[in-house]
Amino acid sequence: SWSPDGRKIAFAVSYPWILNNGVRNGDKYAIYTVDFEPGNFEKLTAVNEKPLAGFAITGNYPNPFNPATTISFTLPEAGKATLTVYDITGRKVREIVNGQLAGGMHTVVWNGCDTFGRSVSSGVYFSRLTMNGITTANRMLLAK
Repeated sequence: SWSPDGRKIAFAVSYPWILNNGVRNGDKYAIYTVDFEPGNFEKLTAVNEKPLAGFAITGNYPNPFNPATTISFTLPEAGKATLTVYDITGRKVREIVNGQLAGGMHTVVWNGCDTFGRSVSSGVYFSRLTMNGITTANRMLLAK
């Protein structure tokens, strides 16, 4: 998922990881963030940032979906928020929300189309919610 500042993507290591200094972290699994530039996954740092309370993408339904899905999210207060869909490579597919919203629960429908109205292919997509410099994300699966 995205780090709270929206500039890094977090991932969990699912096998014992050998650190740069050659020390194995044993059987512990860790979460790392990496600067989110496609093709540049070289700088690993531990995640230590917490998301804003009451700020979340609470899911999408149906998931997997075809052809559309409803994305639900909550905002802790009124303010400018953006909800953007990205593909698995990090390319922006479509900005669904960009503007002032009230605090509380919201739902929007993504119809599986990009910015130009073209239907996107099957695959994994991420909905990314940003407000006041804090970001969270949710994974979605489009299955045709």
